Amino acid sequence: MEFWFGLYFLSGVIFIWQWIFPKINFAKYLMLFTGLLSGFRYELGDDYFRYEKLFNTITLNYDNLKLEILFQFLCNFFRDIGFNAQSIFLFYAVITNIFIYLGIKSQFDKNLYRCMSCVLFIIVGFYFRSMDIIRQMAAVSIVFYSLNFLIKKEYFKYYLGVILGIFFHYSAGTAFIFPGIMKIRSKQIVYTVVLIAIVLHLVDIPLLIAPILSDFSYYSKWVRESAILENGTGIGIITKILIYSFIIYKSNYKTCQEVVVTNSLCVYLIIDNLFYIIPPLLRIGIYFHILIVLMIPLLYDQYKNIANKCIIFILIVAYFILISMKNIYTLGYEEKINSFMSDNCDNIEYNYRLDILN
Repeated sequence: MEFWFGLYFLSGVIFIWQWIFPKINFAKYLMLFTGLLSGFRYELGDDYFRYEKLFNTITLNYDNLKLEILFQFLCNFFRDIGFNAQSIFLFYAVITNIFIYLGIKSQFDKNLYRCMSCVLFIIVGFYFRSMDIIRQMAAVSIVFYSLNFLIKKEYFKYYLGVILGIFFHYSAGTAFIFPGIMKIRSKQIVYTVVLIAIVLHLVDIPLLIAPILSDFSYYSKWVRESAILENGTGIGIITKILIYSFIIYKSNYKTCQEVVVTNSLCVYLIIDNLFYIIPPLLRIGIYFHILIVLMIPLLYDQYKNIANKCIIFILIVAYFILISMKNIYTLGYEEKINSFMSDNCDNIEYNYRLDILN
């Protein structure tokens, strides 16, 4: 567990350094370092042993499309040239962090905002998800980078990026709806979505449906623990306040960037409340949720008044602290979560393996 504390502490220190030395781009070093940490992890992640088994047994089969052809090809290629299963984790980790960094870099000119976004990628939980769903997070990172082309209205490049993402994970096809989302520029629609999200949040769907799911022990427990994490740590309400503030302020749609981020977060607000009822939405929602790493710097930047900046800064600091508490809580410090994680996940302590050759 000391490793996870160390990672949060390092992220915080790097962000402070970035504030003190604004001309140095610390973000790229942070993403390179964390990419290698993820790539050389050993027996860590929900699907680590599954991927290890697939690497050693899978053969390239164009008739079996349950797994992407690219994944099958990479497993065979790395195995044929003498690499072991660790190489596939390293490849996907590096690809994910590179495209996330390039996507962030393309959205911000200031190193401070780039660093803030990269720190958010780590502490919000996307970094940890990249150790669990390696194929999808690689696809998410490519789509995230491709949004830069969509904002610039370079549609051909955008669709090429989406197609590349689909080679990494089929769920990247979700990104085909982003151009449609860009066409929505109605305050009435945005405010309606926010109102619906608030109502759904007040209804508290996880606690509402948990008793009904008593016969499905794993799913029912997951719903209950998710509700505890969101409500018990306070992160749910802080997240919603930040998102609502951003959406309401940016609903004037002055730039294409604001259109993409604002409308995507509106979609996420609905998915965030409904995925407890329709679990597959959780996988789709990540393509919209990840834009929160752009939202926080944009939210801070939009306020020029010192008093408003201080209020938003306090909310952002609270968000950083609470999301860190939530993730540490999830990683096993509480008995409930620890037993839940140990029953349904692989090792949560960090171990490494530097040998990628057979």
